[in-house]
This record gives sequence, structure tokens and C-alpha cells, in this order.
Amino acid sequence: MNEREKNQIRPVIPEDIPKLKQIIEATNMFPPAMLDNMIAGFFSDSQNSDLWLTYDIGVNDRNAKAVVYCRPEDMTDRTWNLLLIAVDPQYQGQGIGRQLMSHIEHHLAMHKQRLLIVETSGTDALADTRSFYRQCHYQEAGRIRDYYEKGDDKVIFQKAMQ
Repeated sequence: MNEREKNQIRPVIPEDIPKLKQIIEATNMFPPAMLDNMIAGFFSDSQNSDLWLTYDIGVNDRNAKAVVYCRPEDMTDRTWNLLLIAVDPQYQGQGIGRQLMSHIEHHLAMHKQRLLIVETSGTDALADTRSFYRQCHYQEAGRIRDYYEKGDDKVIFQKAMQ
């Protein structure tokens, strides 16, 4: 395998933002313009402990095909919340999402973090997303009925990191 064929998980850099917005828009996660506010502290605050990672295909090209974001939950004992994971639709089903989840879980475990939670919608449209978390060995920990809107529950998954 030559250098251009290697894949890598690395921290997001400012130059990644346009591509990450395209991925988020293609996956219908949320309006891509929200990304600017979400990631601003990551670049501007050296004390920020959030994790923003991307999955590159082709090390030299910085060719982002996925993004993942998690942050520590305030007022908890080493609990983190996964707030975003999105894989370019052309690359879904190739294990990239699982690699990102494993990478984050390993990172958190190595830093003696305790728990990772994931919140998602309970709609039929996100059934595959919930199935993905179950396949990654997350347990459904709770459900808040009609959270996002009438008929759209918040489903909460969790996984111990230790």
C-alpha cells in the first residue's frame, strides 16, 4: 500500500470545515451552518477538551469522508456525550463509523473516562442509526417521549468505557 492509499483518523483542522459541512448536509444531520458555532471553541480555546475527529482517505490529500464529535458532560463524573457522527453517504457501510466509534472509545478509556452516551431521534427515519449504536454494543438507557416534537422521542444510549 502506498502513502496515498492509507486511511487515517486525525483531529479536525479549520481547512476541513467546508468538506465536513458537505458531509453533514448529505447526511441530513442538521443544518451545516450550525457547524461553525459547534466547532469554534475547539480551534480557539487551548483548554477545550472536546474531540473533533475526521476520517481521511488518502493521507496527503486530507480527504475527509467522515466526522465525529464528542465532549465531556458538565457536572458529571467522567461522562462524555457523542453529539455528531456522520459518514459521507458514498462511504457508508464500509466500517468507517465503527472505526471512529472504536477510536473514540479507546481514547476515552485510555484517559480513564467512565461513560459515553449518545442521544438520537426515535423516528423510523433513524432506525438504522439506532441499529448502528446497538451493533457497537451501546445499550438503550432511556427514552424521552415527544422530546424533539410530538411523535419524535429522544433515545439515549450508553456504553461504559472501563
